[in-house]
Amino acid sequence: SEIDISCDATVMAGDNFTVTASIDTNGYDVIGADFYIEFDSSQLSYVSSKCLVSGWEYSESVKSDGKVYFLCNYTGKAIEGDTKLMQITLKADADLAKGESVRISISSPRVTTDSFEEFEARKQSCYVTLDRKSSVCTLSSLSVDGVTLEPSFSPSVTEYKASFDYRTDPLTINASV
Repeated sequence: SEIDISCDATVMAGDNFTVTASIDTNGYDVIGADFYIEFDSSQLSYVSSKCLVSGWEYSESVKSDGKVYFLCNYTGKAIEGDTKLMQITLKADADLAKGESVRISISSPRVTTDSFEEFEARKQSCYVTLDRKSSVCTLSSLSVDGVTLEPSFSPSVTEYKASFDYRTDPLTINASV
């Protein structure tokens, strides 16, 4: 049996993203699995997780050094075949550089069959490459109630003039991204 992990190839620095842990039972009826997800805690942080198999329960233990331990058990039905087991949400540090590659790995993976045999599964890693959000914000519309902007709105224009009476209260500016 194998426990594999997969994740998006590219994530934005500062954003949450998901890692999926899947199990390939290789013909066995599997009733349990446990493993660690490991990452560099200066680059990523653990946010949350959920079990994707109906009728299974799990517990987690979050370590401060970039390790999260998961113990998953059935509560009535074994799984067979290739099954998505867990969805794990991580957050990329906002200060990571564009193009930086971050490794996420699975370690100490074990599965338990319905005959209570335990197998050590193979270790695996996945990598995400960081991208940066653009510092350019382009508006799709801009207006000021009761005032004419000069020049008229265009997404490529970054400076406008607007004339209004100083007693105008309130002055309402409308902008959309």
